[in-house]
Amino acid sequence: MSSGSQRFLAFAAARITEAEAAAVHPSRESGAAANMAAYIAEHAAAELLRENERLKLQVLTLQSKMVRAQQVSLVSAKVVDSRLKFREGRQFVEYKLQIETNNRGTLFVWHRYSTFRNLATTLQTKNGYRRKDIPDLPNKQLFGSLLSDRSIQERIGKLNQFLEVATNTNFLQWGLRVAQDKCVYKGRTLVEKSRQPQ
Repeated sequence: MSSGSQRFLAFAAARITEAEAAAVHPSRESGAAANMAAYIAEHAAAELLRENERLKLQVLTLQSKMVRAQQVSLVSAKVVDSRLKFREGRQFVEYKLQIETNNRGTLFVWHRYSTFRNLATTLQTKNGYRRKDIPDLPNKQLFGSLLSDRSIQERIGKLNQFLEVATNTNFLQWGLRVAQDKCVYKGRTLVEKSRQPQ
């Protein structure tokens, strides 16, 4: 055999050996790649689930904050009941207020007469509203019993007159606490002036 043929055969043998080695290594590499892909898929799915749960919780927290932050607006209010209460040996009357709101439905809260008197006084004086626009709530009675059914019913009538005006007068703006951390607000209502024909 000539030296050229030997070199050619040696070269061919080397190429065959390289080809065989290359055929063996890709199967190892592809097996490792497949194992790596399976591992990543398994752990990525678990990680994605954890991340998804974390994001859901975050969304719920933000939605809850938005609901709490959203102002509760008063649509209407009226006294619907009364009850006698005792505290520190003193007897007094509480009035059950039914409040219709824009986004929380109907709320009920108990307040003493003094709460309504303070609101009326505030609206009549501190906020600069015209006193004649807001019905007066009289002071405590000097004669007779404030705890009699007749007196309580008279007060309920006066409270409802006051609340009717306070909730329906466009320029009045005020708020009332319905829970330790919640208030309802009656905002000003803008009335559009009718356009004059030109």
